[in-house]
Amino acid sequence: MNVETLIREINPTPRRLLPGPDSFEAATLFERSLITSTARGRRPVKVGGITLIGLGSVAGAALLVSSILPGSPTRPTNAAATTLVHLAAVAAAQPATTPPGPGQFLYTESDSLSQSCVEDNPPYCFSRTYHRQIWIGANQSGRIMETGGPPSFVTAADRSAWLRHRSPSILGTVKDDTTFGPGTLSLELDSPAVSKVLSTDPATLGHMLSSGKFGPTGPAEAFVLIGDFLRETDASPALRSALYQVAATLPGVRLLGPVRDHSGRLGVGIARTNKGVDYQYVFDPKTSALLGEQTVVAGPKKRFDHTKGLKSGNIAAWRVNLSSGIVDSLSETPTGRVAPPPPVSFVAVPGHPGESRRITPK
Repeated sequence: MNVETLIREINPTPRRLLPGPDSFEAATLFERSLITSTARGRRPVKVGGITLIGLGSVAGAALLVSSILPGSPTRPTNAAATTLVHLAAVAAAQPATTPPGPGQFLYTESDSLSQSCVEDNPPYCFSRTYHRQIWIGANQSGRIMETGGPPSFVTAADRSAWLRHRSPSILGTVKDDTTFGPGTLSLELDSPAVSKVLSTDPATLGHMLSSGKFGPTGPAEAFVLIGDFLRETDASPALRSALYQVAATLPGVRLLGPVRDHSGRLGVGIARTNKGVDYQYVFDPKTSALLGEQTVVAGPKKRFDHTKGLKSGNIAAWRVNLSSGIVDSLSETPTGRVAPPPPVSFVAVPGHPGESRRITPK
């Protein structure tokens, strides 16, 4: 039985997973932090007084919170584990891939919905949709092009707080095009070179994810890390297979069944709830690739995070991965060419003795 047949037997009707009537368009700004390859931080915190909340730990692709089968506090449901094992087999059967070589770049294109919060008094949050293109070189050089749509306020109270601050400029679209010198573009755990860091043996990989090397330990963090290692990285089919086998052993993992991501593509949904947030992934059952991610509110949360102002069941963040591939220049995509990149904006410089290198504007 293949994975598509399996998920249809459990839930034969695919859901088109779009925001419900009570939801708002808000999410989390994806990682754009400029950190060195030796840094261990997970998410950017503040830029110019604005908190940028990364979706690295956010998962899912526009899925409603609903469990197909009863969950277990100690192990995944059989349906979730079985589906993940099938996805692992699908991944292992894919053609081998090669990471970017010298002078090459890993290109990824995505759409997302993002939220930013300004922590002034009174604080306020607003959201945007983003279209993102990123080139990550083998030497950690690269380029990020990102276009953000007009903002919308999360709640009426957020708009009132913004007005009390004399309406600082956040309106209109956002366009950013930045080029990075060697050693300056590393997206924290979402490094393109995960194939050099992670084992493809499931048992060894499981120990690595629980070792604390990549942050807090526990099943919830391991589930988040699996998404981190699939996003804008060179994760090989063998590594994807190992990650899915590890996911199959995590307690609390649920099968959502056949679902459609925000771009309308059919996939299989896997989810896990932790501390009031349901983290959800959507995988392509034919290739095992991560199609998209989402977080859905499942309970109360602290004020300053990507679920601020939302009700249970509301979508907090989403992302869809549109295309990826290896290209030979910063103006090339797998399907054509774009405008030449601007001059390099950031360079790496040596730190003081005992320190890692630092990144500085050019």
